[in-house]
Amino acid sequence: MDLYHAPIRYCHNCPDSESLRILYYQATVAQKQHRMLEIRTRNF
Repeated sequence: MDLYHAPIRYCHNCPDSESLRILYYQATVAQKQHRMLEIRTRNF
């Protein structure tokens, strides 16, 4: 889990990478949702 949040935390320190931070956030959310779907389909 820390790996997912590391890029976001790192980008917090760079003011000119706001769009990069948003991209990172969207990517991590998508990955988490995908992983949850995988776990659900495996259980059923």
